[in-house]
Amino acid sequence: MEQAFYFQDGQVDIHVNTIPGRSKREQTINCYLLVGLRGFLASDSAAFSDSEALALCKHTQAYDKNNHTKFRALLGNLVNGSKDDKFELSGPGLKAAAELIASLNKGEG
Repeated sequence: MEQAFYFQDGQVDIHVNTIPGRSKREQTINCYLLVGLRGFLASDSAAFSDSEALALCKHTQAYDKNNHTKFRALLGNLVNGSKDDKFELSGPGLKAAAELIASLNKGEG
């Protein structure tokens, strides 16, 4: 967890400069997973706004202006909700986020 998150005074921040993934598509999905997992770790709720995930995409250069909306749609059953309301990681999304963290621990990311 410490490879992706910074824990201090009850707060959880994502502290990565690059996101694992072979393409901007994979990196975008992984940004959404990490933001949802951060929420889960901080408040036991995997809900998050699209703007939070978009900010991480931009920070890590996973953002593709022309394809971001299409990539976000590929989240499929990993999230519930919508861009206009809030997203929340589903069971499969939490599992995918855990697998992402495991890959970071193995040095795959």
